[in-house]
Amino acid sequence: MKMTIRVDAAFFLGGISKDQILKAFKAQIFFDDQEVHLGLASAIVPSGLVPYRSDSILTQ
Repeated sequence: MKMTIRVDAAFFLGGISKDQILKAFKAQIFFDDQEVHLGLASAIVPSGLVPYRSDSILTQ
């Protein structure tokens, strides 16, 4: 079975709390690279962690 996900919009919010923004925008799903943001967000919408390698350029 093949599944396609279409992204209508993406927001980069620089570390602020996401739960109220997700609620206001009526988001359908949320992804973040920090587990700390998933707790409150997962009470609003299905949420998932986007992991990246520890030697990634993103950690430098």
